[in-house]
Amino acid sequence: LATHLGVYKAFSAIGSLPRLRAEAAKLARGEKVDNPIIGSIEVYGGAEFGTDAYKMVFPFDNPGMQYQVNGHDTVHLADRLLRGGLHAQGKLSMWRAIHGAQSRGVAEQIIHKSVKMIRDGKESKVLADMGISPQLASDLRAELSNIAVFDGRGNLAQFDITKAENRQAAEAFVQAVHRGSSQIIQGTFIGETGKWAHSGWLRMLTQFRTFSLTSVEKQWARNRNNHGVATALGM
Repeated sequence: LATHLGVYKAFSAIGSLPRLRAEAAKLARGEKVDNPIIGSIEVYGGAEFGTDAYKMVFPFDNPGMQYQVNGHDTVHLADRLLRGGLHAQGKLSMWRAIHGAQSRGVAEQIIHKSVKMIRDGKESKVLADMGISPQLASDLRAELSNIAVFDGRGNLAQFDITKAENRQAAEAFVQAVHRGSSQIIQGTFIGETGKWAHSGWLRMLTQFRTFSLTSVEKQWARNRNNHGVATALGM
């Protein structure tokens, strides 16, 4: 998180974890949450950040949490027992709660950083890698008076992408925020990772090392491409 969005943004997200955890829990129960930064993204995109481990949030489901309903990956007793154990482990270890809060926190900080850079006319390799291209930034800069409200110190106070007149730019930004948050917390969208991440057979052959393999494929390799080998190695 610090590498992608900066140390200050990382600590801001950490400080907000209790609030973000409470929001994810409310959304999982079907309750409403008033979040002035990511709320409109969730309404526009139809997916609530941090709830994919609790319920279906199509079209942004994590395929690793789903199973195939036909062919060789059809679920049987062993699969059900394994998935049940993994589900219980995720709850008991607090992974589900922490992951939900992380997802929401990262999405918030992506919006804070991207809107500020768009307003100031700056560019970022990290944001471009998420899908916020110079053209998209230019289109959104023309919409800032409609979609963003800043406080007296110039910080983003409210963000409402549903008020954008350029619907194509709005849709592209929503996709970029979802993609960026999954990149940082190692979500595995089909097309962005190898087949091992979404094939039950290949996952078994790799002994379910999803976290370690994804960290190399999506985190280290992307940091190397964006910042160079030295930065990726922590030098």
